[in-house]
Amino acid sequence: MIDNETLEELYLYNNEIDDDSIDAFCEMLDNKRKLRILGLEYNKIRNKAEHVMRAIMNKPIFERLYLTQNMIQPTIGEATYELLTTSFSIRELRMNHNHQMGDEAGKRIAEGLLLSKSLKVCHLSDTRMGNQSAMLLSEVIRKGYLKDLDISNNLIIMDDIEILANAFKESHIECLNLRGNIVSAEEIVVFEHLLAPVCTMTKRKFIF
Repeated sequence: MIDNETLEELYLYNNEIDDDSIDAFCEMLDNKRKLRILGLEYNKIRNKAEHVMRAIMNKPIFERLYLTQNMIQPTIGEATYELLTTSFSIRELRMNHNHQMGDEAGKRIAEGLLLSKSLKVCHLSDTRMGNQSAMLLSEVIRKGYLKDLDISNNLIIMDDIEILANAFKESHIECLNLRGNIVSAEEIVVFEHLLAPVCTMTKRKFIF
């Protein structure tokens, strides 16, 4: 594989890839200028996920990165920001189910999303994002470049969900998933007047 300079797609799901092997893996990617898609879901990458981000920054037509269900740490925020603000081709980023990331990383990723004009799909469910991330993501939603944002199963409270719902109403985003955040049944009843109109919009999905 190391000599294959024409490789366009690489999927290595559930291969026990961890920090010990990631440096050699990233070195193997050096000559893959035509790489468009990289799937590393269901592995054991922790602190060196940022090495993967930096390894694909110089790929001129790279489009999709899948890192769901690893053990990614909060330091990923800065590397993701760099990827989002330097790549003009990245269109899809999936980092679901990385419980250790946290709100600081989420905030930095959201700052990168604000500056990215190419990303269309961003899935960050179950990454322990909270208030700081939600406030910036409401601006991302209003900006209009992103088409699909999944921030379900995080630590977002009802007050922030109201802000995100209002941003959704004022935007052209096609799908916003907020299911499974920190909301009580009583709060849903109180905010029903706000949520009902956005949940029933035709051709657009507000999942709550």
